[in-house]
Amino acid sequence: MNSITLPEEVLAAIAKNPDWTGKQVLADPVFGGITNENFRLRIGEADPVFVKMPGIGTEKFINRDTANQAARQAAAVGISPRVLFYDVASGIEFTEFVEGGFRAATTLDFQRADVCSGVIRVYRHWHSTELLSETKTMIDMVDEHLSQVKADRIELPDWSGDVLKNYREAIEAFEASGLDLVPAHNDPMPGNFLIDAEANVKLIDFDYAANNEASYELGLILTEMFVDIDRSRELVAEYCGGPDERFFARAMLSRMIADTKWGLWGLINAHARDEDFDYYKYGSWKLYRTFWISRHPDYQAWLKAAR
Repeated sequence: MNSITLPEEVLAAIAKNPDWTGKQVLADPVFGGITNENFRLRIGEADPVFVKMPGIGTEKFINRDTANQAARQAAAVGISPRVLFYDVASGIEFTEFVEGGFRAATTLDFQRADVCSGVIRVYRHWHSTELLSETKTMIDMVDEHLSQVKADRIELPDWSGDVLKNYREAIEAFEASGLDLVPAHNDPMPGNFLIDAEANVKLIDFDYAANNEASYELGLILTEMFVDIDRSRELVAEYCGGPDERFFARAMLSRMIADTKWGLWGLINAHARDEDFDYYKYGSWKLYRTFWISRHPDYQAWLKAAR
């Protein structure tokens, strides 16, 4: 381990844990995160520790206390690393550093049927746990982002009016029968899944966790991993324990809603952050991808079945 100097905030958080008092701390950066600074620590002779330090401006999107609650809840059912320490004041969280052959998944891994099935099993397990203390549905998320866009006078692409019209149409279908709430992860970027050679899966990074519509969680992963319609139907059946046309239709609409949410998120970050990552390109692409659902020949049938 080639140790680096940790940020003062992390050192201060370490000092608050009496179990770590007086012990040598060695650290390496962990790359790949978008909104946080991550490090691998060796504290004394103990096993490696993963630490996540909140990025600048993330308080606009992330409730760190809810994220920590979700991380502990997922760890308790064996699908996520154990939380070792949480500094409430700073939101810095320390967890087990997962080893034992696990690695961060990539988009290419989700072309494998065994990996997709492993993710579905993890979701079923996770969704069976108790509801979290915070509910923040897909509707809440998009409404929040639209308020931020308005407040910060962020210019959206010329064609975004069609995106928002389709979004509202889909939400009307959900509201006709109500939302089916579960504790949701809400952020299935590939690196948030750890897999091993046997396609065992662990779920990490609960920054965006909150109670949400069950089908949104599925729709979000399906669109994130570019899953086609036929395979989407199969995975929904795995999740539901058999064919469920209503859930499938809601998952398809949720793909569009998810891209609306994350598209707006990208454009807001492009306005707020000055980094190498091209948030504007990411956000614009996500918004435009919503047309893959809204212009699909089965779109009207999905709207009807989702009610």
